[in-house]
Formats: sequence, structure tokens, C-alpha cells
Amino acid sequence: MAANRAVILIIIWSLISLLATGVILYYDAKSNTSDNQLNVGRELARSRSVIEQSVNRYFTLLKALEAFVHANKDLYANNVDAEFSDRFDRFATSLEQNNNSIISLQLAPNGVVTYVSQKAKNLKAVGHDLLKDDHRRDQVIQTIINKATVVAGPLTLLQGGNAIIARKAIFTDPGVYRSQSMFDLNRALPNAAWPAKIPGDFWGFATMLIDTERLFKEFELDKLPKEYGFALKGRHGLGEEGEVFWGDHSIFDAPEDTTEIMLPGGSWVMGVKHVAPSNYMSLLLITLTGLVVSGFGAYVIHSRYKKLEAESDAKTHSRFLATMSHEIRTPMNGIIGVAEVLGRSDLSDSQQRQLDKILDSSKILLRLVNDVLDFSKIDAGNLKLEQNVFDPRKTIESVLHSFDLQANEKNVSINLNIASDFPDCFQGDEVRIKQVLVNILSNAIKFTERGTITISAELKDYLGDQYLSFRVKDTGIGMSEQELKRIFNPFTQADQSITRKYGGTGLGLVICEKIVHLMGGNISVKSKQGKGSSFRILIPYQEVTAEALEVVPDQSLEHAPEVRDRQDLKLLVVDDQLINLEVAAMILNELGYECQRATSGRQALEMIEQERFDIVYMDRQMPEMDGLEATRKIRAFTQSDTAPWVVALTASAREEEKEEYLAAGANAFLSKPVDMQSFSSSIESFLKFTSSS
Repeated sequence: MAANRAVILIIIWSLISLLATGVILYYDAKSNTSDNQLNVGRELARSRSVIEQSVNRYFTLLKALEAFVHANKDLYANNVDAEFSDRFDRFATSLEQNNNSIISLQLAPNGVVTYVSQKAKNLKAVGHDLLKDDHRRDQVIQTIINKATVVAGPLTLLQGGNAIIARKAIFTDPGVYRSQSMFDLNRALPNAAWPAKIPGDFWGFATMLIDTERLFKEFELDKLPKEYGFALKGRHGLGEEGEVFWGDHSIFDAPEDTTEIMLPGGSWVMGVKHVAPSNYMSLLLITLTGLVVSGFGAYVIHSRYKKLEAESDAKTHSRFLATMSHEIRTPMNGIIGVAEVLGRSDLSDSQQRQLDKILDSSKILLRLVNDVLDFSKIDAGNLKLEQNVFDPRKTIESVLHSFDLQANEKNVSINLNIASDFPDCFQGDEVRIKQVLVNILSNAIKFTERGTITISAELKDYLGDQYLSFRVKDTGIGMSEQELKRIFNPFTQADQSITRKYGGTGLGLVICEKIVHLMGGNISVKSKQGKGSSFRILIPYQEVTAEALEVVPDQSLEHAPEVRDRQDLKLLVVDDQLINLEVAAMILNELGYECQRATSGRQALEMIEQERFDIVYMDRQMPEMDGLEATRKIRAFTQSDTAPWVVALTASAREEEKEEYLAAGANAFLSKPVDMQSFSSSIESFLKFTSSS
């Protein structure tokens, strides 16, 4: 409802503001009407002057052709055709020299085109009988009768192209004819009365063809104001009676003004109209613009709400992952915990092998869950990198040692080469770097049946920047070029047969690539099928002093209790799942500690009020009172010297939960499933911090 109201308000606001703008524009346009009319008149007068001057200049050339005929009539009368033709060519070339728009100059004795300039382009016109041309006969006869210059066109020429034709009838002294007398014109005149009207001294025609496009450029029609529409009518010089031959025909439906352009033997008419939308049309366009703006505003609001919905969906997705993680990790906590405790008992070889399979399968399932959760976090942009100072040399050694057993079982040797310049101090996310190295080394061992795996570490310079360079090279099965192209695609393995033989989700390398990219680094691979693979990881390096490796006092120390002997430690495990309580008790018992149990945060508070505990292992999701609230209350009513060390236990996948727990006053954080090593490390951390406080 709020979104709908906002959309309506935007529409109303847009309409009111834009309608007001339209009214202002309307009155502004009205006040400028007289100025517009003045501009129109000036443009018409200028255009008329330019066109008339240009046309008259060309028509003067027809008079020059007429003078040429008079000057050379003797040659023509005596049939000295070659000399007459040669003189015409030279004369026509001189006339065309400074008039680029001329297509051709022509002479047509007795109405038949005989002499043409630019012959190569105009040969098709030679021999054309103008008096037999149904389209031109009437105009040609009127040219003879009226002894006038006429304009035809624009029209399409026989030789191609469009032109305006200027034609003039030429008359000489009587008797200057060839053997075909003037009265042979009867060939063109079905009416016997016509020959008597034709002057006896008619010689023929002088014709000039002018390229329409070039001529209009000379008219400077392209320089006319764009806010006005102009058009020319009067094809064939017929003025108002002629067709529109240039511009928009609709201008003459209701022209704002017109002017007549006088031509020899006819005229053209130029019309003008203001083509910018009328005031009312402007108002309509403004209103439509308002609707568009309003629609855009509505779209923006809609998009914003969609974004909020998407963010809400992302939060729902995150909560779903946390819930699923909790539901999967809780039973796994029981399976792995019981299996570890059972593994420390006296078992036969067969029982031990079966138990190892349970542990291995559980860890594979746990790794699968972790991969899916990591991929979801990265895909949603929720993966946060820590910035801690650590020794990368020790990190590599730690990763290497964790694979000693697997390598020995497969009889694969692992070599470690750390360059002397490789730093022993680095600031970054050690856990994620270790995750990348573990994944790549795990793959190397998985896909290497025999041979050697070499891990190299050095400091590299690239384009002035320094990088930590890790290389893991194996002699395993390798990959083809096609397989290499798919290796960093999610849920993909190089070959489907690999999935069947070796297992895996196809997410490991995708996660590695994304983690390295988040660090600003790069991961690449070279491989040949049957020869092995080589992975290289580059992570940006900035120098950190060794002093930064010194232990920084943790804020959690303010809640550290006084030192107690290891044997006297009193532990409390708080969890609503009985299997988790049982597993925790079994593991702690194996480590040599007794513990008490509570099934809710409220029960834990009651026990802490009555008895002092050194370490409280606090689950998050519990009835009555969850672990977060219980931790806050513990910090609220206990003194710092008697406050227990609170270790948060959670099966959630949410990074924010760790931050929430620490903000509530927890001293440490463990993710389920919690194994024997995790419990042991948490106790060692407690003893270390308390001894230094």
C-alpha cells in the first residue's frame, strides 16, 4: 500500500509540474509569434533571391548557345557537319567549365537531338526526336509558337539521373534548312492546322540539362532553419498549378506563407510552415513526458521494493542455510564424537578399520556441507575475509603435515621448497589461505597414484607489485585442454568418470578461485593428460614487521577467571540435544576432565549462580533461553574474577553469529561438529590466557 501511494504521488506531482511548464511554454510561444512570422518572411525573401539568381545565370547559357548557332549557321546550311560539331564541343566545354551542375548542353536541329556535350554520359539522348515524345510534345510546340524559354522537370532522364531541363527555340533566316524542310514537322503534328502556325525561320532547340541535386545545393536549401518546413511546387514551371517536387507535400495543405519564384517562361512557388509542434501539441507532449517520468518514478520505486524483497529473500536464504547447517551438523557432531571416543578404546583390527570408514565418511560429508555453504556465501557476496598477522611458512608446514598419513598410504612423496626470501610474516586471512592450499593439495594427492608432489613458495615481483607465490605440482592423471576450460566451473569436474572414481562435488576449485580473487590475487593451472598438473596461486603481499606477530591482548581477557590447576577445572556443557551432551561428556572424560550438564540457558544460569565454573560450553539454539541471552546474563551478574570462560558452540553457518556471540561476552567460538582436538585446544587456550592475565 505504501508503494502504491508513493507511485500515485509521483504521478500527480509530475503532471502538475509539467502541466505548469506547458502553460508557461504556451504563453511564451504566443508572445513570440510575431517574431516567428518576421523570420519566415525573411527566409522566404532570401531563398527566392538565391534561387532566381542561380536559375537566371544558367538560363543565360541558353542565349549563348543561340548566339553560337547564329554565328555558325553557314556551316550548318552547307552541311559542313564535322566542323560544326567540333566547334560546338569546344564552345560547350567552355560554358560548362565554371558550372558544375550542368549534365549536358544540347542542340536539336528540327527537333532531333544531334549535338551533345559530355558525350560519354549522354549518348542515349542522341537521335531523340522531341516532336515525337508524347510526354514533351505539347511543351515543345508551345516553345516554338511562343518563341520562349521553358523549364521542364525535375524529371528522370533517358541516360539516367534526375534533372531540370531548360529549353529555348532558335530561329534563323528563312531558307537556312537542310533537305528536310520545316514542313516535315507534320510528322509530329496530327492536326493539319499546326504547320501554318509554325514560323518559317525555325531552326531547332537549344537545351540544357541541370543536375537537380547539385542545383538544390546551390540554392542553399540545406541552410534553411530547421524549425521551419519548406517545399517547392510548380514542376515544369507551372507555378501554383504544378506538382510539389521538393520538400514535404503537406506544407502546401496549410502554408503559413508562400512566395513566387520567377523563371523564364514560368515560375515555382515556395511554401513555408513552422514544423515545431504547435503550442497545444507541445502541451500534449509535455503531459506525455510527465506520464513517462511518473512511470519511471513508479518503476524506480517498484525496483526498490523488489530490491528490498530480494534482500529479504537473501536473509531468508541465509537463515535457511543456518538452519540446515544446524540440523546436519548436530547429528554429525554425535557421529564423529562417539567415533573418536570409540577409536581410543581397545578394538580389533577389523573394528578399527570399520570405525575409520565411519570417521572418513563423516569428514567427507562435513567437507561437502562446508563447500556448499562457502559457495553460497561467496555467491551471495557474504564471505568476509579476516585480516590477521601470521607466519605463512608455518601455515604451509601445517597444511603439509596434515596430509602425511594420506601420502604415506598412497606411497606418494611430498617435497616442500620454501625460498629464502619468502616472508615469515604476513597479514591476511590465514584460515582461507589454508583452505585453498588444503583443497589443491588434497586434489593433488587424490589424483596422483604414484610419484611426487612438490609444493613451492616464493616471493614474486609482477609489474612492480609483490605477491606470495604458491605452486603445487603433481605427477598425477593430468587434464586435457577441454577439461582445463571447465575446471573452474561450479559443480563441474574435468571428467564425469572422475566423479564416479574419486568423488567430489566440483565446488572445491571454484571456491578456491573466488577466495583468491577476493584477496586480489590469481589462481592458474597448467596440465597435460597423463603428465600431471601444476597449480599456481598469487596473493598480493605487503611487508609486515615481525613485531606484529606478537600476541595482542584479546578483549575477551576482561572476562578471564583466575588461574586454576588443570585437574581442578570445573566444566559445564549447555545443550538441549542429549546426544551432544553425551558426546561432550565422553570426549572431556577421555581428556581427563569431568563436566556437568545443562539442557537450557535458564538452567545454566541457575547452576552458575550456585556454583563456580571455569569453562562453560554454551550452545546457541535452546528452548526457554538461548545461548546468546544466557551469555549476556552471565556477564551481567558475575564478577570478572569469578566469571566463567564462555566458549560458544554452534552448528550454524552464519558468520554473523560468531560476531554476535563475541559481542555478548563469549571468550571463544567453536563450530560443530566439535571433535576431541577442538575441546583440547579450547582448554589449552583457556589455560594460556588465564596464566598470562
